[in-house]
Amino acid sequence: MNSLTNNAKYVAVFLGTNHLENASELTNGLTLNPIELNVKKHGSDFLNIVISKKPGRKVESTKEIKYAEINNQTKGALLSLSFVLDLIPDNIPVIVIPNNSYVEFSTNDFINQMNNANNILGLVAFKSTNNKYSYLRFKNNNVIEFREKELIGDLATAGIFYFKNRNEIASCTEWCLMNNIQINGNFYLAPSLNYFICNNSSIGIFEIPAEKYNRIENVDDLKLIATGGNYEKI
Repeated sequence: MNSLTNNAKYVAVFLGTNHLENASELTNGLTLNPIELNVKKHGSDFLNIVISKKPGRKVESTKEIKYAEINNQTKGALLSLSFVLDLIPDNIPVIVIPNNSYVEFSTNDFINQMNNANNILGLVAFKSTNNKYSYLRFKNNNVIEFREKELIGDLATAGIFYFKNRNEIASCTEWCLMNNIQINGNFYLAPSLNYFICNNSSIGIFEIPAEKYNRIENVDDLKLIATGGNYEKI
């Protein structure tokens, strides 16, 4: 078992573009956009990878960031993630963070908990009944199914996932493609995680209070988060 450390070593992949990616100019001088919010909160001191579907403003950060611009529309988040596997070093944990939300939790605590439990897969989750999220099904306290945007339990994924290394991402991607695990032609992350259940892999859950999950759908959401909730909607 690994000992806890204050600063976990990991690669952070910021996945999926948000229509507000270049919204800083719309926020009355606020410099933060969804990607910058997440890099500032959850960015790695080792390596960060930002996936963008079009050239955008570079993130203002002192952290090391590599940019992966995907010009064509991909068939889901899983395939977008697969495009950057070559940028990820071997034998280091990877966390995947979507840019359509801002989740308040300690990244170091999450990764250290997964590392110390020797988990292959880990995820941040919260209680919900909203069918816009992906859900987990449990039996005898074990995860037995992941389902995309279907209410099969009361614990939703925050879209933030831990993988022990990049090879685990490659394996679940290959399994998903070979078994054609897609929804309306798109390959999503949550259904691909059933690969780990099929292989009896160790899966860790890092549960947070529901109020710590913040969806980013419009400029007002950005302003609320960037100002710590002090923005008064006009």
